[in-house]
Amino acid sequence: MTLDVLACEPAFAAATLDAALALRRAGKHYVLAVRIEDARVARVREYVRDLCATYATWDEVRLMFDGFGLTIAEMRTSVTTDQRAKLIEAMRMADAVAVRSWSEYRLLTDAVGMLPCDVEIVLAADPAVPAAVAGERSDVVVYAPLDRADDLGHIVTALGDLEVPVTIIARDAPTIGGRVRFELPGHAAAALGRARVIVDASRNDPGAALALAKLGRPLVVSSAGGAAEVLHGAGTYDPWHRRSILAAVANAFGAAPPSVRTAHWTERPRERAQPAFAAGTPLVSVVVATHNRPVLLGETLAAIERQTYPALEIIVVNDAGTDVRDVVAQFPRARLLDQPENRGPAAARNRGLADANGAFVILFDDDDEMFPDHIAALANALLVSGLDVAYGQMINTFVTKAGPDRYIIDALAGHDALLDHADIQWAGALATTAVMFRRAIVEVTGTVDESMVAAEDYEFWYRLAEGREWARVAGVTSMYYVRRDGSNRSATGARRYFLAHQAIYAKHPSPRPLVAAGRAAMLELFGQTAAPQS
Repeated sequence: MTLDVLACEPAFAAATLDAALALRRAGKHYVLAVRIEDARVARVREYVRDLCATYATWDEVRLMFDGFGLTIAEMRTSVTTDQRAKLIEAMRMADAVAVRSWSEYRLLTDAVGMLPCDVEIVLAADPAVPAAVAGERSDVVVYAPLDRADDLGHIVTALGDLEVPVTIIARDAPTIGGRVRFELPGHAAAALGRARVIVDASRNDPGAALALAKLGRPLVVSSAGGAAEVLHGAGTYDPWHRRSILAAVANAFGAAPPSVRTAHWTERPRERAQPAFAAGTPLVSVVVATHNRPVLLGETLAAIERQTYPALEIIVVNDAGTDVRDVVAQFPRARLLDQPENRGPAAARNRGLADANGAFVILFDDDDEMFPDHIAALANALLVSGLDVAYGQMINTFVTKAGPDRYIIDALAGHDALLDHADIQWAGALATTAVMFRRAIVEVTGTVDESMVAAEDYEFWYRLAEGREWARVAGVTSMYYVRRDGSNRSATGARRYFLAHQAIYAKHPSPRPLVAAGRAAMLELFGQTAAPQS
């Protein structure tokens, strides 16, 4: 028996029901394919398009977009009662309903309730996706050849601050502004050839993602489109959250290309692939500055020694504190440098940097912890991406003192670290625990600023982020300890941080009103707890 395919959208439910009746009256059978869209995707496209038409500056659009995602959390579908009734009748006469993913199935059941017929998953790679023309892998390429450029303002706003080129494939030229480049579909093959990361901006069809995965580039896909169900290793973003889009692309810089799943993810969960390192793996230098915490230092060094990464050296810089020679001697890959006088963590870190032999460097604190795969994950991100800096995620671990140099954990809190090139101009949310960089770039950026009274790591990240994109590792691989007894250096006085941020802002001026507002808010925050000293 031959089956016709009757495809429709909810807006054309009445015409669909008429066509279904005509087929059945003629003695024919059919499969109904209802192309239903996540209402949140449609809403964000409409919303940001209106923002771009209303506001004159990039930063104004960004500020409005940032608050948008929270307002549509419950929105899923927008099917009228009349459309629902007509779709159900068309389904009741069908042999089956065809959907392209379980995500589409859930949207359909949200709209009409339990489906009154069989359901079939029908998915094929989109044949319209062209083969990539070989080229230098330099760009983030957004693939949306069926979309109007002005409907992609959410992507433009999310990626417009990236320090790598962004090319968007759309069906027409935009009226929206931004730093990204638009290309027509006829140039898609050349643009995809330049892609270091591909963003599939399809609304709800995983077929494009299946075809894009064959190009062998890191790929990110919408959470609303169903592509993550069939592709292993594809990054996922929520189109209605700006930071989600940015984070997915940052993760992809250090990711491998996706592969097609051989079983549904609910049937056979996969372990996260562990990177394999061949002979000649770059040496990583871990610089640990310490001062008067020998027990905590020993625990930190033990965690570093447990790393799975094979090429590793540990440089301990004692900032004129308690003698730690016996502690360091317990760890074969560690060596000790003693500062003749206490000059602070910036000078200690620079001393370790000067003595480092590694191609990659981590500036680690003496009271934090790294999981065994921490260095491997960051080094792999640098190697895969070719970028100069990589960073991972950590858990803020709140501890209470239980004896000399002894603490017990009493609370945990996730820390969602994300390099945003606007945010970093007023606040540094990346701990030294989580960052690895190529030692060679210090010759360009300079070392840690020893004149800083505090926040010297933030000022250093600021310079490392100027003109550079960073690779992001999505997994949690380290723990940052927050000591409730105030023994963290960051807890030694808000006044010092107030002055430090004033100095950073003066050293790195910015013309952006958004940055000025962020800086004013930071200084006000520090000022609330920092009484001026006479």
